[in-house]
Amino acid sequence: MTARARAILSDGLLAGFIGYATIVLVVAAGDLLQGRPPFHTAGMLGALLFYDVSDPTVVLEPWPGPVLAFNGAHLLVMLLFGIFLTWLVALAERGPELWYIGLVALLFVLLHALGLTLWLPDMAAGGLSPWLVAFATAVAVITMGLFLWRTHPALRARLRAHPD
Repeated sequence: MTARARAILSDGLLAGFIGYATIVLVVAAGDLLQGRPPFHTAGMLGALLFYDVSDPTVVLEPWPGPVLAFNGAHLLVMLLFGIFLTWLVALAERGPELWYIGLVALLFVLLHALGLTLWLPDMAAGGLSPWLVAFATAVAVITMGLFLWRTHPALRARLRAHPD
């Protein structure tokens, strides 16, 4: 593996973990503010996605199985997204015109991630807020972007040199 590939992989894994931790903290805070246990949303989503619970209102308290299943899958997806995002940053560092490709790809992935949260029809029936999940996702993308912005000075220099 080349040094460049190792750098993309390590930065991507760290960016993905930062995004995952951000979502967990924002959603847990949102659950607590609504008077629910901190893993209510993760438990409900895990029950809906992995345990074939057709009526989410029957899940009153989060139990470990769905919470762990959802968080494990969520961590994996965020690590892969972090690697993808870091690869886009590395691509943009190679040339100022390539950041447009990265931006379009990032928007494509982000819109699909947000659309998925709004697509789950059973969320509202179980008392889950799709807007909380969408807000947490947006905050995670911002924190991941800020991390990559700080750790990739070559990108900042290229964008300053070619602002258009």
